[in-house]
Amino acid sequence: MPVTMRIRAFDPRDTGDVLRMVRELYADDPSPHAPGDDNVRRTLGVITDERRGAVWLVDDGEGTSPFAYMFLTRVWSNELGGDLVFIDELWVARARRSRGVGTALVEHGIATTKGAVAFELEVSPSNTRARALYERLGFRPLRNASLRRTLR
Repeated sequence: MPVTMRIRAFDPRDTGDVLRMVRELYADDPSPHAPGDDNVRRTLGVITDERRGAVWLVDDGEGTSPFAYMFLTRVWSNELGGDLVFIDELWVARARRSRGVGTALVEHGIATTKGAVAFELEVSPSNTRARALYERLGFRPLRNASLRRTLR
């Protein structure tokens, strides 16, 4: 059954809902670096500047709480000659999955992000459902492996 949805930009009044959804994301897909609420608040302060990224929320347009979100971040890529936009997080409530919400969010991000030359994301190897979605949307594995050195 299709989902009635409205994709909209984050408003500071949405902070509590975003905190809730981020907690749910990390409960669904645990990480050794799950962000605390203070970190999420800092992220919202940085990426809501359109030069740094965007935060998109999905609700039903009827005044209910959001049931999906996506964080986008930007970085200049010398190799690609333009802005590389990273889908830092994307989460859809379980009851709304497999109904086009994730597809709509990604397509909306691509359509509304000016100056982007590529979009990139990470997906947990065990999350075959999400990987299939991203591959349907044209994402392909990169030749190079990601490496990270965490400083804190």
